[in-house]
Amino acid sequence: MEILKTGRRNRVWSRHWKIGWACLLLLIMAGCASKPAYLRKATPTLENRWKVEEIDPSRFSEDEKAVYESRGAPTYVRLFRTLHTREKVYAWIYDYPDKPVEIVLFIDGRRVEDAPLDPNPSLLKESTRLTLRNISVIAGIVSIVPLILLLVLL
Repeated sequence: MEILKTGRRNRVWSRHWKIGWACLLLLIMAGCASKPAYLRKATPTLENRWKVEEIDPSRFSEDEKAVYESRGAPTYVRLFRTLHTREKVYAWIYDYPDKPVEIVLFIDGRRVEDAPLDPNPSLLKESTRLTLRNISVIAGIVSIVPLILLLVLL
């Protein structure tokens, strides 16, 4: 009977490990989700900013293709979010040594001239982030107070 229990326990632990590895793999893949699909080789220089080393023009939209053909590959690609709708905005940054920096913005592959940008890449709006932070502080206080009372009373 002990052998059966041990064997079942090993199968359960094995299943937990598989689930853990699958979650880890998903987290790793999510870390690369903000990188544009057309960047083949790029090195991150800042958070959500990539130095372009190799680019795949076949994955461009029409607007991106037009900018690429007229100006060439950007020096950097940076991810922003729009302030209110939280859409992804990719900024193509052209950093020439003898010219001023030029920035071209794309939302869903469409070129836009101006957009209110938020450098925070989170999908959550500022008000939602503040609400979640306040809730977590309150939950922490509510969970610690009974422990302190137990320690004082014992």
